[in-house]
Amino acid sequence: MDDLLEPTYEQGSSCDDLVLISHGLVHAILPRGEGVVTTDAGSILLPDVLPGEVVDFQRIGVRRGAVRGQVVAVKQSSPDRIVPLCSVADQCGGCALQHVSPSAQARIKSAWVHDAFVSVLDQSCDWVPLSGAQEDALDTDFQGQRRRVRWHVGHDALGYYLGFHARSSHQVVRTSLCMLLTPALQQLQCTLAQCGWISSCSSVQALQLFDGIHLVIEGDFSADFSPDDDLDGTGALPIQCWVRHADGVRACRKPALALHERIEVTQQALQLRVGPDDFLQGQYDTNQLMVAQVVAWCAGAKRIVDLFSGNGNLSLPLTQALSQCSVIGADACESGVRMANFNAKILACDAHYQVMDLFHPKQDLRAFVGADVLILDPPRKGAKSICAQMGMLMPQRIVMINCDLAAGARDAKTLQQEGYRCIALRALDMFHYAGHVEVMSLWQR
Repeated sequence: MDDLLEPTYEQGSSCDDLVLISHGLVHAILPRGEGVVTTDAGSILLPDVLPGEVVDFQRIGVRRGAVRGQVVAVKQSSPDRIVPLCSVADQCGGCALQHVSPSAQARIKSAWVHDAFVSVLDQSCDWVPLSGAQEDALDTDFQGQRRRVRWHVGHDALGYYLGFHARSSHQVVRTSLCMLLTPALQQLQCTLAQCGWISSCSSVQALQLFDGIHLVIEGDFSADFSPDDDLDGTGALPIQCWVRHADGVRACRKPALALHERIEVTQQALQLRVGPDDFLQGQYDTNQLMVAQVVAWCAGAKRIVDLFSGNGNLSLPLTQALSQCSVIGADACESGVRMANFNAKILACDAHYQVMDLFHPKQDLRAFVGADVLILDPPRKGAKSICAQMGMLMPQRIVMINCDLAAGARDAKTLQQEGYRCIALRALDMFHYAGHVEVMSLWQR
């Protein structure tokens, strides 16, 4: 089949305005969820398509250096195409793969990970893709698992509402609820929609934990503003409300509730306190898988370094799972470091964390030299500076976690150049239906 068939024209908004409609074969879906069609003029990125599909499309412009288009009609659909479960799937910017079956998502996301890291892999590498059989169990298992959310406030003829940004836009899409959120957060969204003070907000963030929900409200509120009366008794979990201001957040309820993440490790339940601005993985179950994998890869380690440590989510469980294990860590987030040290004190373990800008190329890293295992869990832009200094840091093993494939692939090549070999690679799906996949890799010196 030709990649591009003969184009046609359709009448536009006026008699002189003709819209070019092209026909093409979708080659692949790129990370973040857009499909690729190749034309004589180059590649065009399209949303809501699948490999092997023949589509009618039209060009809409250039964004972020790539030509993008919109689908007019799917002429030949893939057997992996499903009807989106969400009524605003074609508008909302949160889920790029609502039209893709769960088993196909597993294959596609696994291929993204493998292709990104293929240049550093050899036949001995233990490669663990996403389980197609597990993901294909059903669509409903994909629902109700996300525990971290940020709603934006929109306004239309019907009034103020909570929703999510539209694709490539700051326009807020009206929706009654998001099916991917936990039941507690779905109920919270319905409650918030009835609160009059929503009109004064720019956004609302919620983080569901084992014993409660942090709710961070962004807006211009007086010091005595307290939404607790509107929210008390609305769900099974208590809610701790915060208002964001220039210097951070202030608690609406004092004393503030202490809320915790619960991690199962070595047949015991570990509780880590989490603050309203502390980073936490978007799904509880997948975070459990991630921690369990880190524990397995760190077997036998005595001295562990945790860079981009957050509140100690990955390294503090190691102090309970491994005998005579010590941890030193660093992160740029002061609140996260403060919470990590607090949790270490409560656990009475040998773990110490410090505030440090790990992106600074001249940062003094001598305290982290010679670890048995070095854990790297950077944000999206990766750990370029740290990886380039691995020849000086010289850990025996490296556990690297990446939420951006391009940055992860770049850092992987640097680790290989610094004398490390990738001996295990694993894909994790932290955000079902999104064009996103998490990757874990283990490296040996």
